[in-house]
Amino acid sequence: MPREQTYIMVKPDGVQRGLVGNIISRFEAKGFKLVALKLVSPSKAHLETHYADLKSKSFFPSLIQYMMMGPVCAMVWEGDNAVLTGRKMLGATNPKDSAPGTIRGDMCIHVGRNICHGSDSVESAKKEISLWFPEGINHYTHASDAWVYEKPAPKALTFLGMGNPLLDISAEVPQKEFDKWGAKPGDAILAAEKHASMYADLIKDYKVEYIAGGATQNSVRVAAALLKNTDISCGYIGCIGKDQYGNQLKASAAKAGVQTFYLEDAEAQTGTCAVLIKDKERSLIANLSAANKYTPDKHMELPAVKSAIESAKHFYISGFFLTVSPPAIMRVAKHAAEANKTLALNLAAPFIMQFFKDPLVAALPYCDIVFGNETEAKEFATQFKLSDSSAAAVAQHIAGLPKKTSRPRICCITQGSTATVVSVGGQKPQSFPVKPIKQSLIVDTNGAGDAFVGGFFAKFVRGAALSECVETGHETAGLIIQQSGCKLPANMA
Repeated sequence: MPREQTYIMVKPDGVQRGLVGNIISRFEAKGFKLVALKLVSPSKAHLETHYADLKSKSFFPSLIQYMMMGPVCAMVWEGDNAVLTGRKMLGATNPKDSAPGTIRGDMCIHVGRNICHGSDSVESAKKEISLWFPEGINHYTHASDAWVYEKPAPKALTFLGMGNPLLDISAEVPQKEFDKWGAKPGDAILAAEKHASMYADLIKDYKVEYIAGGATQNSVRVAAALLKNTDISCGYIGCIGKDQYGNQLKASAAKAGVQTFYLEDAEAQTGTCAVLIKDKERSLIANLSAANKYTPDKHMELPAVKSAIESAKHFYISGFFLTVSPPAIMRVAKHAAEANKTLALNLAAPFIMQFFKDPLVAALPYCDIVFGNETEAKEFATQFKLSDSSAAAVAQHIAGLPKKTSRPRICCITQGSTATVVSVGGQKPQSFPVKPIKQSLIVDTNGAGDAFVGGFFAKFVRGAALSECVETGHETAGLIIQQSGCKLPANMA
């Protein structure tokens, strides 16, 4: 990301006196980077635009005349605090008030021949750079950067997610598309052979939006966005392909401030998820592809991945990853238990309880937090033969299941706009109401559950009370459903 930029100009007297090199050398010696430079003879109109804020001053005509006496050297310098520091280096507008050591203090005497100009604010710099360099400036890394700027110590990796990284291909579609692909509103399923052409058909027939997805990755990105101004860092493990979609996921994660530890498969394409949207409801059909190739054997022995697991204090895994790599889940689960770290799991979707019950049963004793929604809770009750399938009863049952560590398990069951129920250690569930959101403001419910987890953990990793964690989860989910896809508003991302 570019550092602050400022516009510096050597005026006609500075050029005629041969001071350009001296002035440039001062900015270079300071450590600023030159990103644009040209010698130009500006027109009267151009100068009047540049000095428009001085048009009412009595000296304006003579100023324009002075500036047209010869060419000027226009420059853009880049660096931390470039605008303020640049002004200090130039000195006061009137040389008699400029301190020795400044450019004007050392090189000129009279205010009418003060040899240079510098932007007085970041906003002014942007306008002046646009005016003098409409063709744009140069973007490059200077060889001296590492010797000018101390690299900040990396944030401590605290929250680490592991799951199936997918690129969502999202589109608003008519009912016929739901019928064609056997999709149901609110459902989440794995793609079958009949869905092979669906992704290309969506791209061809509808206006699609590409959004970085995958349940766990969504939650980690949301948590990272909420933690961006703290000393806490978030990371993510998963498998992608060596392709354009994979590059999009990398860029999205980097933008959100997430450290990624991707295993890259040379043969499989990065996983995709079709998001069919109708009347603000959605259906997810995931083609795992490369995400399905994750294996822990070699990847978790890599120094960077091994270090990430050792550093993390809290782990989060969506139940979708039970379809891919139970060995990876159990490896992290056992590490978390032995090191007294937090492990959280999301029930994810009804089919997890239906078809992946055994790995779920194996993982649950290690889980400190279990998330789910009312639909998943009902399916859990069915598969585990519970007499009461209510969200409260299921939350209490899961929270009270046998556990490998002494820390009481938390089970959170969300219910859309209905209150979230939470049981701790199998005790009577608490109820946390959800603040209502006008139906007209809801754009897409895709990712609401993922956002709840991200918001929850943004507080949990900082030791907040359970009520505050749930409340932040609700607030974050409320923001997400007012956007298209699982992404925070631009001013928060």
